[in-house]
Amino acid sequence: MHSSTSSSSSYRRAVAIALLAAVVFLVGLELVTRMGFSRISRVESRVRHEHEEASALRPGGPGHPPTVLIVGNSLLLAAIDETFATRMAPYAHVQRFVIEQTGVLDWEYGIRRLLAEGARPDYLVVCLGPTHWVSDAIRGDYSSYYLFRARDIPAVGRDVGLSLTEDASLLAARYSLFYAGREGLRNYLLNRTYPAYGELLHNLTTHPPPPFPLDQVEAKVESRIRQFKESTSQQSRLVLLVPPTFTDYQASMRAAAQKMSVPLLVPVAANEFPSSMFTDDFHVNDVGAQKFMALLEQQLKELIANTPAGQAK
Repeated sequence: MHSSTSSSSSYRRAVAIALLAAVVFLVGLELVTRMGFSRISRVESRVRHEHEEASALRPGGPGHPPTVLIVGNSLLLAAIDETFATRMAPYAHVQRFVIEQTGVLDWEYGIRRLLAEGARPDYLVVCLGPTHWVSDAIRGDYSSYYLFRARDIPAVGRDVGLSLTEDASLLAARYSLFYAGREGLRNYLLNRTYPAYGELLHNLTTHPPPPFPLDQVEAKVESRIRQFKESTSQQSRLVLLVPPTFTDYQASMRAAAQKMSVPLLVPVAANEFPSSMFTDDFHVNDVGAQKFMALLEQQLKELIANTPAGQAK
């Protein structure tokens, strides 16, 4: 009897030690990731910095230029660089926040979280391509870490049609950078140890999604704008920005934006830029970006002049 009790006690102690070791390992792994990932990855460093700056934005206030937050994906990253803030400095304080591979649902919930974290820009500009406005795709776990609130994850799952397992993955990613960024971390390590893999990734061709029925675009975009307006809750003036594109949904987007009383900035009409100003079918090159920023600068200045910060909400 004594031997059996002793064996049971030893077993429980061994299990407890194993569990404690696993917890210590996972906590250590998460701490190392949070401290080191942004140091070794330029992408992670930029995303982390822009997220912090976006969350810290407050209204310009009397005697100060209004604050403008521009959010979006890689189309924004290609079209607007850090020099745009300098261009606008006398008229507005502009902050960009880019997370690649994100779509309209990522930012619908992302804006809710930013505002919940205290962000209060005078103008909140959403820069997404026309096809993103009619797509239900999300970035996934990485978006969960930076853009989703834990309370919104069930709603995200319903919107996208995720399984309970996928919802659980989003919840884990909400609190763990290692889990959320594991794909980027893996790619970084493979690029460093196996450069041919990195070249293969860069040479992969991205194909546009199948065309969305043109007669349904206006209704789809209108419903999405309505959700964005509910997310902002009149705390910031919502503005839509269309980057250079070859997809001509602009008439439908203008109609939807007008119905919802939301400004739509289209510095460049669809197919206006030649293919020589693009690196692929989606992203402008440096020449295209410089021309786009010059045109956007004028439109954004006009918007600010016609809607003073005190009337921006």
